[in-house]
Amino acid sequence: MIKWLSEVQIDVLERWCLGLGAFIASGTLRPDTAPQQQQRELIDLGLSVSRDGHGKIFDEIDKALGRHSIRLSNTWLHGWALQSSSPEERSTFRKLMQELSHDQGDYYLVSRQRQSSDQAMIDAWIKKISHATGRQSRWVKSALTADGFLPYDANVKRAPVKPFVRSCQTHIRSLAASKSLEQSADHLGVGIVMFKGLIVGGTVSPMKTRAFKKPRFSAAELDRVLDLISQATTRSGEDRPSDMISIGQAAFIYRCPASQILQFLEAGDLPSSYVEAPGLRMDALHISRQELSSAMHRHASKDILLGEAKHRLGLSSLEMRIIITNKLLPTHFKRTTPNGKAHEFIKHSDLIAFLKIYQTPKTARIKLGVSPSELAHRIRATQLAPEPAAGGARVYNRVDILNL
Repeated sequence: MIKWLSEVQIDVLERWCLGLGAFIASGTLRPDTAPQQQQRELIDLGLSVSRDGHGKIFDEIDKALGRHSIRLSNTWLHGWALQSSSPEERSTFRKLMQELSHDQGDYYLVSRQRQSSDQAMIDAWIKKISHATGRQSRWVKSALTADGFLPYDANVKRAPVKPFVRSCQTHIRSLAASKSLEQSADHLGVGIVMFKGLIVGGTVSPMKTRAFKKPRFSAAELDRVLDLISQATTRSGEDRPSDMISIGQAAFIYRCPASQILQFLEAGDLPSSYVEAPGLRMDALHISRQELSSAMHRHASKDILLGEAKHRLGLSSLEMRIIITNKLLPTHFKRTTPNGKAHEFIKHSDLIAFLKIYQTPKTARIKLGVSPSELAHRIRATQLAPEPAAGGARVYNRVDILNL
């Protein structure tokens, strides 16, 4: 029946042909689960390949490895090719399978393809990543392409393909586990507005990816915020001060961003804080009014970064530079770390002195309790002009603008 085979039991040969045909046709198909008609077709396929000798078997196995992006599995090697009650009966197939196993590269046979196919390995890993994350292969490939991982070029990336595909797997796993803005807010137990405030304050940052149209946030980033709360608070509300309020109430009453409250918490400025059971969420965090007020006062008395001063005054970067150049608001440089870059600061006392003489539209409308549009209307109606010393910046005499 097969010239290169010595005498062999028909059931051993049939099992070999079934496993070989199944591997060539479908790669990972389990032959014993296939319908009888399909099993007969697979046996015929395996028999036709085996009749042509070792060379044909190696050629077809090599093509199947690349076509299905798989490797020779132990299930096929030992479960289908080597099953027999007599070691002598299976010795020929055992030797052939050992040759195939030793000849196997990454999704190819070394004797048939003298060099590794990087693309074959990448395609195989895309399938593995797809299966592990529950995402379609098309989406995995699209996400890797959008974020610059694909196409792979060894000459450009100068990295072996195996570490490269592992980095792709790590990236896709993080994307698959990421959460949308709404899901992230719910995970932390805050509203959408407060969560956006956490983004502005730098407490959480969206992932750097183009695979999604809307911002995504890593689970590790969100858990880091909850860990911060867990480490800085207690789980019990017993023996707590009577002036405790939730973080949402504190942000609203004191006009203190939630990100700033978390910074106070991390710095140990809110020692009486606790988390109301059950669950660890930001909406369960309670803080002391007195401790928050004291922390805000201490923070306001510190030197202010130029960017924060710009935000407080509601001026542009150019306007800030103009009033600094015109010596209306002095600045100084200092290093925040031993080897760090020197940053430009404004002393709190200098800012207070500036606001005793001048006001910006933002600071004025807060004191007057009016909307930006209402204040702009009053300025236009009275034709109030900025201070000449401000060099065109929106800085007004304090008395003039507060009397509008």
